Amino acid sequence: MNADQNELEALATAWLMGQATPEQASRLGALVEAEPAARDRLLVLADLHACLMTDERLWAERFETARLEPARPVTVRRRIPAALAFVAGLLFGFVPLVFGYTRSEPKNSVAGPVPVVDGDFESDVAPGMTGLADRSGVWSGDIAALVTGPQQAVKPFSGQRMFQFLRSDYEGERFTRSATGEVLQVIDLRGWSRPAGPVAVEVSGRVNAVRPSAGEEYRWVAHAFALDIDPTTRRGEPDYSWLYRECLAAAHQPGVLDDDDATRWQRVALEAFVPESASFLVVSFGVQRTQPAPTAEPTNFSGHYLDAVEVTPTTRSRR
Repeated sequence: MNADQNELEALATAWLMGQATPEQASRLGALVEAEPAARDRLLVLADLHACLMTDERLWAERFETARLEPARPVTVRRRIPAALAFVAGLLFGFVPLVFGYTRSEPKNSVAGPVPVVDGDFESDVAPGMTGLADRSGVWSGDIAALVTGPQQAVKPFSGQRMFQFLRSDYEGERFTRSATGEVLQVIDLRGWSRPAGPVAVEVSGRVNAVRPSAGEEYRWVAHAFALDIDPTTRRGEPDYSWLYRECLAAAHQPGVLDDDDATRWQRVALEAFVPESASFLVVSFGVQRTQPAPTAEPTNFSGHYLDAVEVTPTTRSRR
C-alpha cells in the first residue's frame, strides 16, 4: 500500500493504547479513508488487539460515553461488524471514551481480595522508572516520584503519600512516540482465592492535578490486561502493544478529562474480566497531555498525582 505501514501500525497502536493525540487520531483516519489496503490492515490489527477466540460469540465490547463510569464489556454476536465499526469510528471522527473486550463472561460469584500491593503508596518502596517491572507486586513505569504531604495545593487522597507523574518516558525507553506518563503493576494471581470460571474485577484509582497553564489540557487513562504468561519476561519489548496481542482479556479507560480542580480527586475506573486460566493481571494508570499536541520530546508533568488504587472483585451475572 502507499501509506507507510510502520506509520499506520504505530498510529493504530497508540490509538488502541489510549495514547493517540487528536492529530494522530486524525492522521490514522486519513490513512484509513484514503487507502483500501490501510483499511484492510487496520481490520487485521483490530482483530489482533481484540484477542479473539475461535468461538466468536464470546467476543464482547462496549462503547461508553460517561467519563467517570467503569468500562463494562457487553456481548456482540459477530466480530466483523464490530471491526467495521472500529474503522467507521475513525472515518467519521467517533473516538470512543471506553473500549473493553474479553474472551469470556464472568459468573455472578465474588472472589477474594485481589493482591494489589501498595495501592495507597504508603510504603517506603520507590516506584521503578524502567518501564514494566522485573517482578510482580511493585509499581514501575515512566519517570515519577513518591511524594509525602501536600504538593502544590494537592493533598494525598488518604494517608501521607501519593504517586507523582513527572515525565512521559522511562530510563532507556526506545519508543520515541510516547506521550503518556504511565505507572504499572504486575499482579500475580496464582495464589488468589477465586471461584471457578471467569471473574469480573473493577480497577480504580484517584487522580488529581494542579491547575494547568493556559492552553494546556490533560486526560487520565487506565488499562487492565489478564494473561496466562508472566509479563515480566517481556520487559525487552519496545512498547506495550504486545499486551493486546497476547492477553486473554483487556479493558481500558482512555478518556477522563482532568477537571482542573486541585481540591477534588477524580475517580478513574474500569471493569475487566479475568478468565479462569489467567495467572497474571497487569494494571496501569497514566496521564496524557492532549493540548498542546505532544512533540517527539518527552512530556514533562508539572503536578499530576495518583492515589488509592484498588482492584476489587465485582458481582456480574451471565447474559
